[in-house]
Amino acid sequence: LLKFTPFHACTTQMSLTAVVLGSTGAVGTAVVSSLVSNPSWSEIYVVVRKAPSVPHPSPKVKAIVIPMPSAGCEASELSTLTSTLKPQLPAKSSATFCLLGVGRPSKGTASNLKHVDVDLSLSLISAAPASHLSLLTAIGAARDVPEPVASSLSPLPFARAGGPLYNYCKGALESLCLSLPFSTCSFFQPATLIGTPNTPASFAWLAPRLDWMLPFDYRSSDVGTLAAAMVKDAEAKVNGGGEKDKVIKGEELHQLYKSV
Repeated sequence: LLKFTPFHACTTQMSLTAVVLGSTGAVGTAVVSSLVSNPSWSEIYVVVRKAPSVPHPSPKVKAIVIPMPSAGCEASELSTLTSTLKPQLPAKSSATFCLLGVGRPSKGTASNLKHVDVDLSLSLISAAPASHLSLLTAIGAARDVPEPVASSLSPLPFARAGGPLYNYCKGALESLCLSLPFSTCSFFQPATLIGTPNTPASFAWLAPRLDWMLPFDYRSSDVGTLAAAMVKDAEAKVNGGGEKDKVIKGEELHQLYKSV
């Protein structure tokens, strides 16, 4: 008699690799946790500026320690960063996740914002080639617009979240990433993030309670749910392809949340 092996017994688990930039922030930490808990992802490279005091408990996670140039650095320092980091990462991973950002409002100067959210981010992303790029920006990211000039008439802080320079930097990085050799790119544009110390506690309490009356574009996002959505989307893009330039925001983003 012929003996047939069930199909599920013949299949092998996918083995995907990820590079995570900005892994120590709230969203970055959640992305790493989501990758670790997903058996499809076997290797996770986290790029950090200093060695963690306690190694990550998962053997999947490999820390790559590299000094980061500060704002005001020469362009050559950013080029050196890229050329130094690139050999330490896979020649081509499955996905690169970039969650970098200035973060704390106290660091939100114009020069620091442009350095971290555009120049440094682009240099690190350029060193981490992959099939897919998953980039966290923000609602309001403005592409193909001239760099704004600070004005006392602006109702929003110039370099803070939601301000003119902030939106310009987020859009500029999206545009620059499209020139890099990723097969697919997903640009996540959430509004208020819940679960990060950068969001004031009072606003983090209030925002979810106002979501019902706001357009989807401006509804809040839990960092853990956002991270899980980014990982799910990346896995789908690596396995099934998709658009080179995909912006995920508003209703589409919140529908994705329901699937994780």
